[in-house]
Amino acid sequence: TAIRGKLESSLSAADGLQTEAVVSAIDELDRLTDFLNKSLDVAEAKADALRLTRKEVDLDNLLTVMIDLYEPSMSEKGLKVRLRSAGHLRVLADPALLHRMIANLLDNELNHLPSACTVTVELLAAGQTASLVLEDDGPGFDPDVLAHLFERRVRGRDSSGHGLGLAFVDAVAHAHGGTVAVTNRASGGARIEVTLPLASSLFNRPAEETASSRN
Repeated sequence: TAIRGKLESSLSAADGLQTEAVVSAIDELDRLTDFLNKSLDVAEAKADALRLTRKEVDLDNLLTVMIDLYEPSMSEKGLKVRLRSAGHLRVLADPALLHRMIANLLDNELNHLPSACTVTVELLAAGQTASLVLEDDGPGFDPDVLAHLFERRVRGRDSSGHGLGLAFVDAVAHAHGGTVAVTNRASGGARIEVTLPLASSLFNRPAEETASSRN
């Protein structure tokens, strides 16, 4: 934080190539910070030490906000994103971690899919769990790394990331008592399914409140 502050302060005195170099340094510092934070979160989750501040989170609302946030960037790249929701499914979870988990999933699609692909995000209830499914019609996961996607620093041959995105998703899901499954679709493309236990309060709500559906 101190280094970033000094770099930002130096921008006012820099010009031309100096400004470009400082901005590049700030970007690299942000990437390093993100890498360190994700590494710590994954390590803490693996050690069952991830700190959670649980609240009731409406997954339908959260997904709507996140997709609205990402849709312009996806459209700019030539990608389409669709949401299919079974309604207001609620989980007892850390809102900030769920926000980052979904951001990682959407970043994965945005960064690795070629243009003209479609991402479908589906939210549904399965028994006492909420199931969040992302499917796309892209090239799918590299078969060489498919079985190791939840391990730290594992990435495909053409990836420029740190190999922590899906490891972080897996860590957050398991910290909340959930699961993550990743496969390549038989028809082509990738499929990621995250399951999370529904909040106990859900079962005390009127049936009509949770039966709404939106496409």
